[in-house]
Amino acid sequence: MSEIQTYDQLIERCKAWDRSGQEELYRLFSRDLWKVCMLYATDKDEASDFLHDAFMHIFKNIQSYQQKGSLEGWLRRVTVNHCLQTLRKKKKNPFAEFNENLLSVEEPHEEEEQFSFEQVLSQINLLPQKAALVLKLYAIEG
Repeated sequence: MSEIQTYDQLIERCKAWDRSGQEELYRLFSRDLWKVCMLYATDKDEASDFLHDAFMHIFKNIQSYQQKGSLEGWLRRVTVNHCLQTLRKKKKNPFAEFNENLLSVEEPHEEEEQFSFEQVLSQINLLPQKAALVLKLYAIEG
């Protein structure tokens, strides 16, 4: 059985509110979608909240998936839209979370350092919310 047929069957199970189908969809895609949520969240707890809420939105609206294009792409788009909508609702003042550490200047290092995705993301999250969001959308999402 091809992957497309398997996804089609999985989607049909989710449309019928089959709990095991929903669990399987979550198991297959939660790891990748959590990484997407981390791009918009300030910490892991917020990313987990984004992920769980996004999956609830996915399950409620899976009827709207028309099976044109990849399932992964649709799930990713729904997740990104949910994260952005949640951030808009919060309407945080971007200057309220100003961090004094942003003003510190370090001496340049002779060697080029390697940083993990999590390290880079934690530094991006020190920026004001709007600046961090623009950088994430431009540099990471493309």
